[in-house]
Amino acid sequence: MTTLSQPHSTFLMVNGLRLHCFDWGNAGAPANQRELALGVLRQQADGRWSWKLDPAYIQQRVQHGPPRRPVLWPALERLPCPTLVVWDMESDVLSEAQARRMVEVLSQGELVAVPGM
Repeated sequence: MTTLSQPHSTFLMVNGLRLHCFDWGNAGAPANQRELALGVLRQQADGRWSWKLDPAYIQQRVQHGPPRRPVLWPALERLPCPTLVVWDMESDVLSEAQARRMVEVLSQGELVAVPGM
């Protein structure tokens, strides 16, 4: 894992956002921008930022661009059955905002937040 000092921390946040916007298009509102950046960055206990991603994966993305990904939100909208979204409150993979959005999009979604899973 690469960990950088505070001046580089801002650099990582900005470039984490750029990496994610490259994948997903325009980030939109500032709250969305932070959410996107947190998808690829992790803040350490001392306040510094580091990549969550494998450096080889980042290099591959820089050289070849992002992989094609299907838009899955419409698929969630069409689920007719009750769906339980279990979210680890300390997850660095699924954010609270993403989990809440999933529940909002699902026709019969329910969120369960579990601490320290």
